[in-house]
Amino acid sequence: MRSIKSALFHGFLVWLIPFIFGFLLFPIHESDRILFESIMPVVVTISAVLFTFLYLKKQKSNYFKEGILLGITFIIHVGTYENDIFSLYVRYWINLSYYPNNNNRYWGFN
Repeated sequence: MRSIKSALFHGFLVWLIPFIFGFLLFPIHESDRILFESIMPVVVTISAVLFTFLYLKKQKSNYFKEGILLGITFIIHVGTYENDIFSLYVRYWINLSYYPNNNNRYWGFN
């Protein structure tokens, strides 16, 4: 790889841009879920393509190998952020007592 720091930085931006858009567009999620679910894949795709292009722009040769390594790095990197954010969401932000009929057992919370 050209630079692991650069790959991780670009991977972070691939995660950060859709996260910011999702946060800003969250009111649409409540009022028009179909629109939100249509916008977010486009934002994720544009973000991934843009930062892949910016990373590979300085690559002189061996684009295929570098692209495969970058893709694997992005998947691992973004997956790490998503798992961390999801676990924080589950642990701290969901008020489990809100759900009626003790459905918490279904989710493994007793």
